[in-house]
Amino acid sequence: MRKYVFIFTLCSFLFVFLTPVTSFGAPENTNNEVKLTEEQQKEISVLQKELLTKKKEIITKYMEYGVISEKQGKEMLAHIERHYEKKKEHNFMPPKHRKHCEHDKKGS
Repeated sequence: MRKYVFIFTLCSFLFVFLTPVTSFGAPENTNNEVKLTEEQQKEISVLQKELLTKKKEIITKYMEYGVISEKQGKEMLAHIERHYEKKKEHNFMPPKHRKHCEHDKKGS
């Protein structure tokens, strides 16, 4: 029985001390700047334009059916158009992930 306890203890120490050290809490490498080629940008642009037209069709149908008012529909159309233009400025790249602030933990 002592032999098994000794082997278990030895294996535990070896596992703990010989495993590679991972850096918990180290900042992620944010230098992974991915650049799209012109062809990729054009392909994404076509897809985004299709998405924009479909969204416009949906909003127009909602206005026709009376689900939303004419004013709300025009505001929504203007908003998605502005959003599309902003995406176009940034070459249709998704926004960078920002770390969330600690405001949720203050009230707890």
